Amino acid sequence: MNKIYIFFGLFLLVSCGPSDIPSNGLEERLGVYYEVNSQIPYSGPIERYHVNGQLRFKANYKDGKKEDGLWEFYHDNGKLKDSGNYKDGKKEGFWEEYYQNGQLNQKGNYKDGKKEGFWEFYQDNGVLDRKVYYKDEKNVWVSNPQSPEDVVERNGITYQINQSNPFYGTVKFYHTGFYGDKLSLYVVVTYIDGKKNGSVESYHENGQVWDKGNYKDGKLDGPFEKYYQNGQLNQKGNYKDGKKEGFWEEYYRKGQLKYKKTYKDGKKEGFWEFYYQNGQLQYKENYKDGKLDGPFEKYYQNGQLEYKKTYKDGKQHGLVESYDENGLCSTTRSKGSYYVEEVCSSN
Repeated sequence: MNKIYIFFGLFLLVSCGPSDIPSNGLEERLGVYYEVNSQIPYSGPIERYHVNGQLRFKANYKDGKKEDGLWEFYHDNGKLKDSGNYKDGKKEGFWEEYYQNGQLNQKGNYKDGKKEGFWEFYQDNGVLDRKVYYKDEKNVWVSNPQSPEDVVERNGITYQINQSNPFYGTVKFYHTGFYGDKLSLYVVVTYIDGKKNGSVESYHENGQVWDKGNYKDGKLDGPFEKYYQNGQLNQKGNYKDGKKEGFWEEYYRKGQLKYKKTYKDGKKEGFWEFYYQNGQLQYKENYKDGKLDGPFEKYYQNGQLEYKKTYKDGKQHGLVESYDENGLCSTTRSKGSYYVEEVCSSN
């Protein structure tokens, strides 16, 4: 009786082991997948396994092509090998590939099934090995940081010395003096077709981040932040096509808010506010198309209004009202002081 139970257990183990789906396998004909001996493009799940039984990948096909969405592939030790998305049967968007030990091997983007843009390649210990820029699947350059003396700018385009084609590559700039016993890195800039592109961070001589932003076709574009040497945020805002755009904030060295301001197409626009280091509002003003336009108010450090006036198209317009620090006396005057009225009240 015991022998019967042992045989039945072995039968279950074998019958439940991994098997490829579909069981007949798939074959490709002119870029479309069919089950063997079938004339109908395959739709449905697909699973493939390594010879040791570990899952190689699991996904779906639709009308004979890889279904859009995330695909994952695995090493025979069960660890993730690579992952990314397919679109219309081709790799599209961000993909990552890993070593068997789990360390990142490479990462980058695909466009219409071809590598496109920046790719990063790593050693199996996690150390960045190189950066590569691809254009239509062709390796345009392998990152090998140049010194500033190796490149030159002509009419807004950067070239390598004695070269006629716009520069593709990375340049490291250093501060002119030594910090401690070595040169201090200032910034690493990547050029595509002779123009700055991609994220950029520059550094103070002590190694603290100075500013960070993003370049697109040689112009700042997107979020931007600037810092003091002590690591405290100095200012933050956005650029669009090389010009300041939208809401910006600036801070004192100890972290207190200093300015609130707004830009439109690189010009001052809307309400601006300035603050004392004690947090009190110092003055507020309004801009239109880069010029003062509307009410302007200035305050003492105790919060008391000092004076208020109005601008129109960048020029002072109308009366000016001034107050003492206690708010007891007010003076009203017109432009040029042709009209002056002073009123004081007692406690």
